[in-house]
Amino acid sequence: MFPAGRARVIRADAFVGWHGNERQFEVLAARKGVSLADELGGYAPKDVAPEERAAFVQEFLRSIAVTRKDEADFYTQLGLNDAFAVCAVGDVLEKRPGYAGQMGWGFSLADMARLGLAQTVYLGEGRYEKDSSRFRQHLVPLSADECLSLLN
Repeated sequence: MFPAGRARVIRADAFVGWHGNERQFEVLAARKGVSLADELGGYAPKDVAPEERAAFVQEFLRSIAVTRKDEADFYTQLGLNDAFAVCAVGDVLEKRPGYAGQMGWGFSLADMARLGLAQTVYLGEGRYEKDSSRFRQHLVPLSADECLSLLN
């Protein structure tokens, strides 16, 4: 819901991170050079029969067709591109220098603005991405340029 705010506030003891969205499955499939169905098949339980795996994938495809459209419509209504929410999914995050099991990635306020998340303020001391202990603990820093290049 953070992207939907007209003005976004990050309290001193809080952080805003990203870890993927519904489009992430398409991004991951494209990066691996596989079909969306093959990518989704990787999420099926390992100990099921092939027909159960196929049914799982078909249901996943039906479900994601609805939720992906809803999410895309939401971002369109906000006038946003969802790059900030999906750019470092998969092993892209884990391969980043300094990654130590963080929950996701985050951006400076300036980079959030460049990605369409303008009017974001940090109520803590100093620079959000440098001086917030929670940001440093839980997120890998990413720039807007890095984020956009990861999707190209």
